[in-house]
Amino acid sequence: MLDKNVLSIHFDCEPSALSSPESIAGGDSSSALTVELYGASYFVKYNEHSCAKNMFTSEVEGLVALAEAGIPTPSDIRLSHDPRPLLSMAFIPNQHPTAKHMEGLGETLAKLHATTHTSFGWGSDNYIGSLELKNSWSDNWVHFYVHNRLIPQFTMAKERNWISEIPSIQQLISLGEKLGNPTAPALLHGDLWSGNYLTAHQSSVYLIDPAVCYGDPAMDIAMTLLFGGFDDHFYNTYYQASNSQMPTEGTIAWYQLYYLLVNANINGPSYISGVLRLLRRLL
Repeated sequence: MLDKNVLSIHFDCEPSALSSPESIAGGDSSSALTVELYGASYFVKYNEHSCAKNMFTSEVEGLVALAEAGIPTPSDIRLSHDPRPLLSMAFIPNQHPTAKHMEGLGETLAKLHATTHTSFGWGSDNYIGSLELKNSWSDNWVHFYVHNRLIPQFTMAKERNWISEIPSIQQLISLGEKLGNPTAPALLHGDLWSGNYLTAHQSSVYLIDPAVCYGDPAMDIAMTLLFGGFDDHFYNTYYQASNSQMPTEGTIAWYQLYYLLVNANINGPSYISGVLRLLRRLL
């Protein structure tokens, strides 16, 4: 765990002003702690990975993008790189989600997806967990998704001998074209599982740990359906607020393929069976 001397540099304060840090769950890629400074509580992330500086920088850029779209995110975000990369923000005690929270989350995601762009992609590369994502702008969503999301993850899994053969680029593009294209590039969270939203007092909901880009809103929906943590209050409110319908089973599988590959490449080959099952269904 980080000591007070390192934390005091990050917060620009005397070590004595900080409470004793307490370790908490921080996600798949980083360690985390909470600490108090002058009566305010902070969540602090740190990471030993060589790309930690870039990871945290892109996370802050994503949080800023969400905030600019009117999406609630934690306040008082601080980023420092000396003597080591640290990212902190106001600590939000996470409560058990209620129906009101889920309705609020549905409205929040609909608002996020209402933020659109003229092209698919993002202005810089970023990360999902510790995996770098390329985000070159494109006028074709299927091409962007295949070249910048699926192929890099398939290639990584194949290099680790977890998959013997991977679909060709043309196979994947043809498949994507059959499943349809979004009408407009929408701002996506990019990694919307139950660990990346926080439910606070009353019906307040905050989004964290984004992997933003402009793409198909169905991609975020597919992620919410992969591991659970979202209920009918969320989906009903989202579809009403966004004036949209549930994606087809094929479209959901198409996007879950990417998220299962990501989980395999971060957490290990136990997710590969799910990848192969989806491939058999899609191809």
